[in-house]
Amino acid sequence: MRKNARNQKWLWFYVLATLFISAGCQPEHRIKLESMPSGIEFTGDLEGKFRFDAEQKNLMVKGEVSEAQRDALLKLSDDAAYQRAVWSLFEWNQEGETATKGYISVVAEKKIAELMDSVGVDFMKYYEKNKSQVKTLTAETNEEAVQKLLNEEVRIAYISRQLTQEELEQFKAKGFDMSQILVVRDAVCLITNPKNEVTTMKVSQLKDVLSGKITNWKELGGKDMPIKFYTNKESEMLREVITDSLMDGTDFSLQPESLPSYRELWQKIKTEEGALAYTSRRYAYRALHNKKAFRDTTSYKVMGLMADTTDAESIAPYMYFVYKDLYPLNYDIYSVFERYEDLAMGYSAFSTGPEGNPVFRRNGLMPMQVKVYLNY
Repeated sequence: MRKNARNQKWLWFYVLATLFISAGCQPEHRIKLESMPSGIEFTGDLEGKFRFDAEQKNLMVKGEVSEAQRDALLKLSDDAAYQRAVWSLFEWNQEGETATKGYISVVAEKKIAELMDSVGVDFMKYYEKNKSQVKTLTAETNEEAVQKLLNEEVRIAYISRQLTQEELEQFKAKGFDMSQILVVRDAVCLITNPKNEVTTMKVSQLKDVLSGKITNWKELGGKDMPIKFYTNKESEMLREVITDSLMDGTDFSLQPESLPSYRELWQKIKTEEGALAYTSRRYAYRALHNKKAFRDTTSYKVMGLMADTTDAESIAPYMYFVYKDLYPLNYDIYSVFERYEDLAMGYSAFSTGPEGNPVFRRNGLMPMQVKVYLNY
């Protein structure tokens, strides 16, 4: 009995010592903050858990952050930089986070931002019981989106390319092991008037049109009429895709006339036989229905593209050809996140899975985790 009692004492001592050591050795997490607003003091439950490292310019925390602690920190100052730092510190170290529960900030490059906002809404509805919150930001460029993730302003970025080697090294230097998941594929579609006799172009011919060498549809086998090139704000987002894919980074010599909206763009295409424009598949999908009987080409038609080989076939951006990456003007959207972050991993899985990808399918884009067949 004495031996058992002695063993129990040692067991309790070991448990208490372990708890004491683990409490004292909780890892510190940091978020960049250039300066702490004057007058802030960490008292009560915040004392000893939070601190400001003035030398390294970091707001620091030991362990996880609860919602109550977050709210208490936010009440200490209205300073915008401080508020952002508190939210980031909470988001990256929130208490009780799972793959489907918690608060997450997402940034999306502007071509995909509107759809990613819809994915965020669907995520919150699907996991309504978990009271998850998603905040979606828009970045003008892929580089801006990556920088926000690198600065820990967001947990996950959706960009239209993979990370560069230099960016991977920057994340590695911060201790991040990055995941890059192919989420969805879009295509740049060339659209023209339904009466236009030209139905396809070789890739080299498209280059010549954009560089101003070809200016008349007659040079492409059509009628003797000038090529009238139009675009709008949304289409302009795709200019970089075209220049990188076809023009070796060189911008168009043929400058399109920019129209204020898609309504004006469609009207030009519908009424001017010599009109030419480019757009995302999400705005042209009615003419690209998987079943031919349901394709609507009354207002515009989508042209095919051919490689410059003698036996090349014309390929239009139908689902199957986009999915298989056979169409020449595809571009991909990737989710980029730190692979050991539960909620970021869960959100990315949602956006690629059957719960999240209907947003893309409804808008004519190609989720890359499903099989596609084409019925002519």
